[in-house]
Amino acid sequence: TNTTGCSVTKYITITVHPAGLPYAGNNLIACIGDIVQITGSQQYATGLHWSTPGTGTFSPNDTASNIFYNPDAADTTAGITTIILTTTGGCTNGSDTVLINYLPSPSVYAGLDTIIPGVYNGSFSLPLVPVVQNAPGVIWTTTGTGTFIPNATTPSASYVPSEQDYLQDSILLSITATGGCFAATDYLVIEFKPFVIPNVFTPYPASPGKNDFFVINDLPANAQLKIWDRWGVLVFESTNYQNNWDAANLNADTYYYILTVGSKGYKGWVQVFRDK
Repeated sequence: TNTTGCSVTKYITITVHPAGLPYAGNNLIACIGDIVQITGSQQYATGLHWSTPGTGTFSPNDTASNIFYNPDAADTTAGITTIILTTTGGCTNGSDTVLINYLPSPSVYAGLDTIIPGVYNGSFSLPLVPVVQNAPGVIWTTTGTGTFIPNATTPSASYVPSEQDYLQDSILLSITATGGCFAATDYLVIEFKPFVIPNVFTPYPASPGKNDFFVINDLPANAQLKIWDRWGVLVFESTNYQNNWDAANLNADTYYYILTVGSKGYKGWVQVFRDK
């Protein structure tokens, strides 16, 4: 508008270029001695540049989006390295940083392989005693269907086998150390020991003190035992067998039994020998 009041309207366009916006990624955990892969990106610029106050090197170069940082001894001794990503070719170039934390390599030992009685009674639990180093957490898993008490993330948990577990010859427990510079895993085997039911014993006085009773090793509580002679007469019965049948007042002969433990039954024969 001029001094006489005449006016005219014109327009101009102002193009605003945003500042370069880099993204260096999340902070990283690496094992001492590892070469670390880093992926960066940028917006509103034409390129990017990696740098560090550390003394390691970038590969293939310091201008690629995906690079590998090879730390040297000074980096790992310090325990942490700052990596800086800066945009290039923007009207204003911004920077972003990513931290690399160097940790000792984790290790984990699940424990010794174990043999446990092979009949389910609902009360047995196996204490787990792993050795874990350089990792803040663990997780247990099983090839069976039992449970970890109090939970599967407690290092010194106990494993309670399920009834289905006892039907297997063995199962595998694994422990994985988590939260370290990598996940380390170890395994232990649980073998379910079957009953070894003897088929002969020698009641007193045939061999005093050596083989006087019909003994079934690893027998859990409340095992039911019935024994018949060859004519089908029931000669012994117990609802909580205590390895105490001595064939008292019975002749040397073959006898037939049914042993019931939980939901499983075992049938067989046992021969009683006596001195003639």
